[in-house]
Amino acid sequence: MTSNLDRLPEAIYAVGTDGNITYYNAACVPFAGRIPRLGVDRWCIMAGIYTLEGAHVPMEECAVAAVVRDGVAIRGQAIGQKADGSRVRLEGYPTPVYQNDNGTGELLGAVNMLVAVKTKRIVRPASCYPICIECAPQCKAALYALRPVASQIVGLEQEVRRASEQDRPALLARIDTLRTSLVALARRLRPHRAQALGLLE
Repeated sequence: MTSNLDRLPEAIYAVGTDGNITYYNAACVPFAGRIPRLGVDRWCIMAGIYTLEGAHVPMEECAVAAVVRDGVAIRGQAIGQKADGSRVRLEGYPTPVYQNDNGTGELLGAVNMLVAVKTKRIVRPASCYPICIECAPQCKAALYALRPVASQIVGLEQEVRRASEQDRPALLARIDTLRTSLVALARRLRPHRAQALGLLE
């Protein structure tokens, strides 16, 4: 089944609480320089992760793992290594996914979006992020709306793995509908992303 998220240029993937990658969109393949292996690769689509100073970060200590461990979203930059050994500076947006839309209930995993950071961009300190988001109400509304939709998708994907052959088509149809909604919400966010995240071209 082709996801509507494949239309987005950003690399987006999801992991379960065990760290196994459960979903990735088409943009993840060129971003990582390889095809991620569902249920095999853990925590990140990149071949390796490094700090901005060049220190290696074990996968089990990366930002996505910390989000699943602590249940709190993290924003920050790192260096990602592609399959061919080349490296790219990236900004990650790992966010926990809970069973309930209001961020309560069982933690189901996390969703992460990776964006390459160009050297010409100026990244403002993390302390100014809340102010920037407050200055972009439409962007803030889209950010809050993305969470429950992503939560439902991850929950349904887990149901599909346990469902019978008879029940799977209906569940997959619901996932497709939710992914279409997620794409629409993400498109509302993108025009305001630079202002909301403090990135200036």
